[in-house]
Amino acid sequence: MSSHNFLLDMEKWHDYQIDSQKEIAKLLRATCEKKILLKMAVDEEAEEWAVIPILAIDVEKNEVIIDRPQDEGQIERIMQAPMVSCETSLDKVRLLFSVEYIDECAYQERPAFSFSIPQNLIRLQRRESFRVETPACDAVRCRLQVPKNLGGGNCILPVADIRGGGIALVDESHSLKTIIGRVYPECTLILPEATLINTALEVRNLSDVKRADDSVVQRIGCKFSRLSPAMLDKVQRYIFKLEAVRC
Repeated sequence: MSSHNFLLDMEKWHDYQIDSQKEIAKLLRATCEKKILLKMAVDEEAEEWAVIPILAIDVEKNEVIIDRPQDEGQIERIMQAPMVSCETSLDKVRLLFSVEYIDECAYQERPAFSFSIPQNLIRLQRRESFRVETPACDAVRCRLQVPKNLGGGNCILPVADIRGGGIALVDESHSLKTIIGRVYPECTLILPEATLINTALEVRNLSDVKRADDSVVQRIGCKFSRLSPAMLDKVQRYIFKLEAVRC
């Protein structure tokens, strides 16, 4: 998603706005503790995002401390920008806010950036249908056929969760190199007991997730496209089965 679309989203989702500084600080501290990365874009036309860890939240100083990008060009653009658009997530909920006046600082004797805790924040959870996580012990995978103009071949990725409207994939090696809006017309969702779901997938969101071992994986949210009633029935049966086991 470009920064331009981000700003339009901020206006569109005003009903989801949080104005409590205490609540905003709590949400950002939780992302920091879970090592979820912050994405930053410096202007409405930018397609490039800086992906940065949140290092600390200091409520007494009303301050958010973040790491500096590795790219010197990004550092310069962030420092010169009148406003920076930011996005992160927490428990599959998107957090959107904008920042002014980013300053340089030091954190644990290392160069860092800081900015004031945002005065407002969009907390957005959009679920097209009920979503459940897939069990690690009985892995679900998805095989995507990459179009010929993008190199061709197949890419098989694990499925993190599933719902009636789509799935979330985990790309550990960033091998797919996809973008939001791209459609993969020939995909096969491989469920337990050799159940196959044939569908097209549309990429709806992308996020980088930092794991406990400091590795960064890409989470790819996809929407089912042209899913037949028979295939949808199989998906729903699988979701009901997972819920029955969890209960």
